[in-house]
Amino acid sequence: KNRDDEEAQAILHYLENHYGAIPFRFTPPAPYDRTRNFICESWDHTYAYKNNHNISAKFEEYPFNFSAQQYTDIVPPPELSSGQLIFTNPLSFSHQGDMVEIATGQHIKARVYMKNIGDTPIQLDQAFATGRKDNPINFSILGQVDNNIPATPRTYDSPDDYIIKISDDGFPFNLDGQYARVSRDKLYTPWAAGGQYFTIVTGSSGNWNNKIVDGHNDVYFQNNLGQIKSGLEATSQGTSNCDFYLVEPLFTGNVTTSLAGKEEAYMDISLDKITPTGVISYLATGLSGNHGLAYYGNADPRLGARIVTNLGDYIEILKTDIYYYGNLTMYSSDPYSPQTGELRVYVSDSDPYRYFTESNS
Repeated sequence: KNRDDEEAQAILHYLENHYGAIPFRFTPPAPYDRTRNFICESWDHTYAYKNNHNISAKFEEYPFNFSAQQYTDIVPPPELSSGQLIFTNPLSFSHQGDMVEIATGQHIKARVYMKNIGDTPIQLDQAFATGRKDNPINFSILGQVDNNIPATPRTYDSPDDYIIKISDDGFPFNLDGQYARVSRDKLYTPWAAGGQYFTIVTGSSGNWNNKIVDGHNDVYFQNNLGQIKSGLEATSQGTSNCDFYLVEPLFTGNVTTSLAGKEEAYMDISLDKITPTGVISYLATGLSGNHGLAYYGNADPRLGARIVTNLGDYIEILKTDIYYYGNLTMYSSDPYSPQTGELRVYVSDSDPYRYFTESNS
């Protein structure tokens, strides 16, 4: 009773901001003078005259010993969705009309991105990259051991996770056995002309330093065809072909066997070199004497009439300027496992005769 204007306003403001539901601490008069939690669902205000207000309120003890902050923070935990794996599909190695197309006799790699779009973790088990029956081409997964999924997290905890030791496979520029820092995934670029940068480093774990040559960092770029180019323009070392990918140790030293909710990772798949004997061959009869280039009227029009007859009764057909396909199959704890995606590559050949062979057998 008899509260002045300022105190009455403060009391009413306090009650209104607890919405008749949010508990607050209050110490009742003796003999109940122990601080407890209460809520106030209803109150009355009577304005007598200036600086004279009467306020009555009904307090009910709240059964849980929560502060107002704890009470407002109470939110039912969200229902967690089961882990679900998605990955790049289809995975294209090259397209018709690319600035740099892949031809027979070349190999190329592409990057598969995967993500757990669920909330609970996913266990990564096995992966298989295979050519289809009607497409005699071979794929390999970089860094794969016993059909595992060599998935590398898109974000690392330590910069040292990007350091790899280059294998002794015969890399150009005397790179065998040296240590390199792989550029982060965000700097990787796809397609034949794309690839990844590497900087040669010296030192040891936690204390790596860039190797300096002629006053510049010893940097290299390997495109997805495997070709390596030195970043030291002053040395004019040019570009060298290579049968191996420097990045492969990244997929053996930083493999994750599971993906947490919303976590992302990636792995690289290589398409092995395509050769004429690995493309397709046909046997024909009654063609003796038709030497050189032949236009076989019933040939698949996609073949571009690229048929060469030998000295006997055999012809070899090289299918180029078409797409070849494969399958990527991944096994995991995803409830829809196994999941299958498509692999595809466009093979061109600017010189249709250079890979044809002749045989008398």
